[in-house]
Amino acid sequence: MAVAALIHSEEEAEGLIRWSLLFALAEKDERVVVLHHPSISEERIRSIFAEWEMTHPGVPEVVITSLEGPEPDERSILDLIGKASVSLLVLGQNRRGPVTEETLQLNRKIFDRAVCDAVMIRLGRRKLEECDSVLVPSAGGPHSLIALRLGSKVASRFDGKITPLFVEPEIGEEDGKAVGLRVLNRVLKEAGVDVSD
Repeated sequence: MAVAALIHSEEEAEGLIRWSLLFALAEKDERVVVLHHPSISEERIRSIFAEWEMTHPGVPEVVITSLEGPEPDERSILDLIGKASVSLLVLGQNRRGPVTEETLQLNRKIFDRAVCDAVMIRLGRRKLEECDSVLVPSAGGPHSLIALRLGSKVASRFDGKITPLFVEPEIGEEDGKAVGLRVLNRVLKEAGVDVSD
């Protein structure tokens, strides 16, 4: 199977490719498929993989596909994902660079309609190498279970830490904390994740 990254801008390329590699290595996937906007050069994408491989041996096979047209549509992207035998789709939820509101809405539609697991990554300002913990919103739905499972695998493989987060805004602080802890414990158990540290 494969992990795919859908990349709309140069500014999100490095972060989404690196997360895709982390997930592929943690899941032992054979390929990383990069679906990119035509404005991003294949040379730039290959340089990101080459830089990664210098410090992380064992990069999976890389498949790079430029999306058709200046504004790729939902159907064509979903078709490419289906043809590539993707098990996990990595999308950006960023407002960096030339990413428009329409692009964010397109990502949301693809996230909801993809025939594989999908995660939305909001890239921080720090480089991936500078991070040793990941905050995972965990409301208890199917997407948070996937994110917790993947985050846990990445953390254990690379000696990092995962911090699940649940916010209960409807009740007072003390009751909200108790409800939040119950929800988190249930979600962590369902995802098969141990965060006892």
